[in-house]
Amino acid sequence: MSTVRLSISSLTGGVSTQPSIQRKTNQSTLVDNAILPIFNGNEKRPGTQYIQAPLTSLGQLDATNPTSNSQFFHWIDRDDTERFLITIDDSRSSSADYIEAFGLDGTKYTVNYDSTDARDYVAFDTVAQDQKTVAVTIADSTFILNQRPIVALTGTAPGYTITHDVTSWADLPSPSSNGIYGRTSSDYPGHPAGIYVSQNVGGDPPYWVRVTTDADNSEMDATTLPVKLTFDGTDFHLDQITWNTRLSGDSETNPGPSIVGHRVEDIIFHRNRFWLAGDEQIVSSQAGDLFNLWVDNYAVATDADPIDQQLSGNSVNNITHLLGFNKALIVMTDGAQQYEIRSQDVLTPSSVNVTPSTAYSVADIRPVILGNQLYFVTDHSKYTSIWEYYYDYEAANTVATLITAHAQGYIPPNVTLIKGSPNNDMLFVLSSDEPNVLYVYQMFWTGDEKVQDAWFRWVFDDSLEILSFHIYENELYLLVRYNDGLLYLEKMFIVSPPVPDGMPYAPRMDRVESVSGTYSPSTQKTTFTLSYNDSTIDEVVLGPDWGDRAGMRVAIHSNDSTGTTTVLEVFGDWSANAVYAGRNYEHKVTLSQQYVKDENGTVVEGNLQLRNMTVYHRDTGTYNVVITPYGRSPITRVFTPSVLGRGNTLLGQVLIEEEGEYYTKIMGAAGDTTIDLINDTPLPSTFTGVEFIGTFIQARRNISK
Repeated sequence: MSTVRLSISSLTGGVSTQPSIQRKTNQSTLVDNAILPIFNGNEKRPGTQYIQAPLTSLGQLDATNPTSNSQFFHWIDRDDTERFLITIDDSRSSSADYIEAFGLDGTKYTVNYDSTDARDYVAFDTVAQDQKTVAVTIADSTFILNQRPIVALTGTAPGYTITHDVTSWADLPSPSSNGIYGRTSSDYPGHPAGIYVSQNVGGDPPYWVRVTTDADNSEMDATTLPVKLTFDGTDFHLDQITWNTRLSGDSETNPGPSIVGHRVEDIIFHRNRFWLAGDEQIVSSQAGDLFNLWVDNYAVATDADPIDQQLSGNSVNNITHLLGFNKALIVMTDGAQQYEIRSQDVLTPSSVNVTPSTAYSVADIRPVILGNQLYFVTDHSKYTSIWEYYYDYEAANTVATLITAHAQGYIPPNVTLIKGSPNNDMLFVLSSDEPNVLYVYQMFWTGDEKVQDAWFRWVFDDSLEILSFHIYENELYLLVRYNDGLLYLEKMFIVSPPVPDGMPYAPRMDRVESVSGTYSPSTQKTTFTLSYNDSTIDEVVLGPDWGDRAGMRVAIHSNDSTGTTTVLEVFGDWSANAVYAGRNYEHKVTLSQQYVKDENGTVVEGNLQLRNMTVYHRDTGTYNVVITPYGRSPITRVFTPSVLGRGNTLLGQVLIEEEGEYYTKIMGAAGDTTIDLINDTPLPSTFTGVEFIGTFIQARRNISK
């Protein structure tokens, strides 16, 4: 028997579902409600802040309830002052409410339908079960795609009266009046062959302008193509896009984009072109002319002409998503094949190259790009895998690695949304199977080496359903629905939150609201009235104006959540200053089983008994160490920051230990003892490491002679 010392120098490795013997030292069995900054430790996540929308009874969004559950949400980030949430649902009772727009403070903005055709496009084919919406924001416009309409051409031959039928534009005379038509049969520099109309006669100078060719179906049918939503500084406006017409040739020589006759599945702006894709077709606009899908001159090909490609392969690969990545256009399909559209130089019809890249089954969830990596989802019916797609410069090709390999089965199936934080190298994953949980992936890169590869969960209250979310810099905005069926906005930091002035810490509570109370001498209770109705609110913490008592928890006597408010009662007079009220949540880490390893890192077989452990922490209040021997009741040991040497400490004053450790006994077999670190208070906690002392008896080996 020998005494051994085992150390976990960091708890920032996140969760591993592998057998414990295969895990890295810093990986855990469970990590809930944490953030894992690699240079700090396993820290209790920040709480959410309640956003009170104006002019509503409960502070909810002034949204019209739909009759279905097929809402589409899009977040706009133009700049610090123009950030919005757009909701789209054509099952609402009034067409005026199909699209609704909100600021991040909950303010509702008017949406004007400048075109009824644009409104009808958004609501096209409402009975279709596979109706989906796509939105892309560029500059001051958001382009909205309904995937149901089939792209079509329209228009009858204009039937011009040709006054001048000449060889080239140079042969056209100076026009004597407006509206005279001339036809040219050959090109002239800067003036391709076509039909021209005279304009600006009487001005300086008059000129000829090329117009739509004299052939049927020379226009894109705007009722089958994306529409645009713009913000004028006060209101939103929905209108059709003005698409260019055919200026050269006819249905045989210049038939238009191959997307005609197909549904558009995705749109993107990439390398100065507007791209549309559907089925196996992918087409672009002219370079620099974003709404022109026609060849400029059917007789002379140019680099600016639209790019029109069809995917090839051994099976049908219908396009689902387009993404601009690493100077290439990434094409995701519903088959097990991904493609890249790229060019060594300028992307032109003659230089474009469509190349199969990787071959993975990809769920119909929009991938997300973070830095030099792209992340996409595979649904295995019982769990979800997530891939990291990147260009391997050593291998000189694109590869994908499975970032959930060490956490297989951790993320549930039916993922509905994945988004990233470029500022913090974090991914956030939402599944409809667990609508109150966000799965978080945190990574840290040193050059080309990823030194952190951590999965964990943020678990919110069961009464909450996350419908959508978006990251703006270091803050996460959540669109949520509670049991009352209404929509609310909440926000939270995704990094260590700033400590409010006057507070010893930033309270870790959800749906936090600052409120003042009213004291009743007859009942000797203080009443706090919140602006929303929520029976799960269970914490009151004194705010910054309470001086040395700031941050102190006050026990709630009752929660009356009837009507439109939450009324909290606490014993005593706490009406002098504002408090924070919110919902508590638990920061929990379940440590992996410990093993003795040799100098090569190989596990040594034997019997390991854990005698005691030391938990190292920083910026931490109270927390519990829960030790559960197999088949026995849990044993809870409580760490409380020491007050030794603090003669001026007041009764009830909150103590946060900047740097410290907590020693406790275990007295259990390593393989039969579960150890949890739990903070179920609003106080902060950051676990930086753990050290065990134990005894070890190495297993005997039979030696054959």
